[in-house]
Amino acid sequence: MSTGVHPSTFLYARATSSNGTSVLESFAEEIQCYSLPYGLLGFISHVLTYYTIVCLWFGRKPLWPFSRVSFSRFDLALGGFGLLISTLLSIVTIVRCKDTWQLLVIAVWKMSMSLLNGLTAVHVAILFTLRKMKLRKAAKKRRREGSDESNETAVSGVKLEEAAEAESGKGRHKKEKSTETTTGSHKKEKSTDSKTGKHTKERSTKSKAADEEAPVVPKDKDEPAISVKVDPLKVVAWWIVLYIPGMFAGITGLMALVVEAQGHGGIRGLTAGFYAIVGAGTLFTILGIVYRLRKDQGELGRPEKAKRIILGAIVWVVGSFSILAVFYSDWALGMMTNNITGLPSSDAAAVYWTYWVAKRLPMFSL
Repeated sequence: MSTGVHPSTFLYARATSSNGTSVLESFAEEIQCYSLPYGLLGFISHVLTYYTIVCLWFGRKPLWPFSRVSFSRFDLALGGFGLLISTLLSIVTIVRCKDTWQLLVIAVWKMSMSLLNGLTAVHVAILFTLRKMKLRKAAKKRRREGSDESNETAVSGVKLEEAAEAESGKGRHKKEKSTETTTGSHKKEKSTDSKTGKHTKERSTKSKAADEEAPVVPKDKDEPAISVKVDPLKVVAWWIVLYIPGMFAGITGLMALVVEAQGHGGIRGLTAGFYAIVGAGTLFTILGIVYRLRKDQGELGRPEKAKRIILGAIVWVVGSFSILAVFYSDWALGMMTNNITGLPSSDAAAVYWTYWVAKRLPMFSL
């Protein structure tokens, strides 16, 4: 049963030798097990994948990169589902292509990219989740401490009022004793009234203080919105370590197919262009390193800075190569099968488009 290419797919007859033609015809049969995107659709898929990864690395919304990603459980679910579905379908392709090692390692390559895409989305969502939880906890703690301080202030104020009232009562009592024209009964009545008023006011003040002692903690629904800003690049970008081995394995299998199909003129031209771009980029990078190190004579005496420059150049070369290699694989496979658009056959459409859509899910991170 055909599962990998369009029914109208046939090989170019432009191979210059009968051996080259037979190799391509054999490959057309073998690639039927391969149900992952390639050709034009694969190229578009990989452009969107790289774009999504870069946006998430910098904490930006892929659909609106001018705005930062804000946490929602929806983002975590998108990343998780995309990771699970794309990885499972990649494994299905790997198992089905187990008899053709070149296609098997290419499928491993594409699975490593799916892992990079999905894990990046999930990791960014988790980072924002943890950061928001930390900020919310700190805000609650500040409100609780502020409530305790206000209660202590209220109690202290009550005590000061009681002391002032007591002092005032003593003064009035002394004044009453020193007055000779006041009768004893009048003194007693006034003293009783003073004490009664004092106790009444004291009870009222204490009741008010007791009402204020209970701390008031706002409910979650009344909490203000918490703005979270996270720079995920330094943490999340390390997932690329999972991608690099798969990329080198896949490019090895792809080049093995290219060597076998060297009689195809279009593939020869595409390969020459690929190597020319990679070679020119590497050469300019090396020249840039030399210029940077010699710009200031003192740079050569500072090994730490020289190491950073060289390491940055290596990262740049490997990163550029990995991006160009994916694009090269899309067009090379499309040319080998004369299916430059990469449209799947009807019996492979469900798996193909499910995988294609699953890799797009992280783009909708909010």
